[in-house]
Amino acid sequence: MGRLLEFVSVRWQRQLAPAAPTDVAMVRLLTLAGVALYYQRWFSLPAWGEVSDALWLPISFFRWLGLGPASPSELRVVELSWYASMTAGALGLWQRVSLPLAAATSLLVLGYEGNFGKPYHHANLFVLLVWILAAARCADALSVDEWLRRRRGVQPAAHSPVYAWPLALGRLLFLLFYFEAGAHKLMASGLGWVTSRNVELSIRLAETGTAEALVRRPLLIHVLAVVVLALELGCITCVLWPRLSWIFVPGLFLMQLGFHYFMAEHFVPLLFCYALWVPWSRLLARIRRAWGVASSGDRPLRVQRAGKARAVGVAAIALTCVCALQLLTRRDDWPFSSFPMYASTAGPQLVQDQLFIVDAAGVRSRAYRPALEPFDDHRLSVALTQLSAHSPARLQRALDDMLLRQRRVASGSGVALEFRRLTWNNVATADLDHPDEDVLLARAEYDAALRRSPGGSGERQFTEPMR
Repeated sequence: MGRLLEFVSVRWQRQLAPAAPTDVAMVRLLTLAGVALYYQRWFSLPAWGEVSDALWLPISFFRWLGLGPASPSELRVVELSWYASMTAGALGLWQRVSLPLAAATSLLVLGYEGNFGKPYHHANLFVLLVWILAAARCADALSVDEWLRRRRGVQPAAHSPVYAWPLALGRLLFLLFYFEAGAHKLMASGLGWVTSRNVELSIRLAETGTAEALVRRPLLIHVLAVVVLALELGCITCVLWPRLSWIFVPGLFLMQLGFHYFMAEHFVPLLFCYALWVPWSRLLARIRRAWGVASSGDRPLRVQRAGKARAVGVAAIALTCVCALQLLTRRDDWPFSSFPMYASTAGPQLVQDQLFIVDAAGVRSRAYRPALEPFDDHRLSVALTQLSAHSPARLQRALDDMLLRQRRVASGSGVALEFRRLTWNNVATADLDHPDEDVLLARAEYDAALRRSPGGSGERQFTEPMR
């Protein structure tokens, strides 16, 4: 055991070898700028302030701190603070203020939507990475702060382990994130995750046009399932043998693209975190040589204190223990939770809870965006299922509020919303458009919802809490 620990310690110390400040600076620039631009285009935090508070199901630190739903104006202030701190952090402006603020507001902005049904895991790694960058010296290159220091005559930053430890911790977190996902699959389904039709069914339910050709090749799907499991479980070896990252990291990247195109699972913030693995200083040096730009030459090494090296080791052990605890207890404490996506093996029977819109002619159609904004149909179904099991009064209130909002905000014409449980007895031969059982769980009608609303002719009565 002693030799094993010594081997791991030596391998870990190699990850803390002196590095150029450019490497961690590029990670700061690309991740913060990329994620901010992505969310500015596709995400609106104030929209969640208009969602019925009956759907508020707090998670993680929101529950621990007793935080409740916020108004759109309050969420707008938080969102603007996040964008401002993310922009300043990406530019390397006032790093000691902007990055801690970006880390704190990232928890609120990226975790808030998870309180309405279930947390998604596309931004977990990014949120934790921002906290690592906030504690690191990641603005000593390619930053406004560095440019201002040069104007004052301060010598440029030297190569140092100070710039290596943020990369080492970030890569460890990256690998643990994927390893947890693979371990979840084995713990929930064993090798049945590969041999069953679970992956095929998941692709079919995604209903993406690109998946049709893949569904017709079941053998290829089983092979891809083996590859996914091997990549997720094997990537952790990159901690001890970094050269294996040339195999596993590109493989994981291609896997994520496959999830995107075949299963409509968009993990865009996670894709920006792949910047951790690019040798930016060497890449930029080659570009400078190709363009004939003079290099600044070798800079003196800056020694890292032994105390800081020990602190980095303690942080690595703590991250590993937290992830192991999440895995073994099957907890989902955002942002430390991983994404056990489609980990369970599908049985012969398939049960889905779905929301439907009923028009004036009585025609029923499944509710999709934009009628559900800012929800997607999966998260909303999970939230309504929880309410149906624990608080029918809150379920009715949620449907009333959603129907009124669908008429007011989305210019909808629905006269009723129905939440139904659909069952297919044999998923292998099932026609997904025609379930074997169709049970109505709850229904909201426009006129009745209008009377129960605060501005209607009647007063809303809601006292039943979640149990």
